[in-house]
Amino acid sequence: TRFSAQAFTNLKKLRLLHLSGVELTGEYKDFPKKLIWLCWHGFPLESIPDDFPVQPKLVALDLRHSKLKIVWKDCKV
Repeated sequence: TRFSAQAFTNLKKLRLLHLSGVELTGEYKDFPKKLIWLCWHGFPLESIPDDFPVQPKLVALDLRHSKLKIVWKDCKV
């Protein structure tokens, strides 16, 4: 299933997000920044995109069955 990353632009108060077998297209810069829990089974990318926003409140990240090989291509603070 494919969705545009822009679908999350107006979900600024989103705290919990569960995706399964979803591929997001477009830029991730507007992805919700207040997530506490992100479950993305089948994450389709080999690394987390550089434009993925910093998630300072994130305490749980579940990327089971993903294609993830490295977290980020470059060093992140």
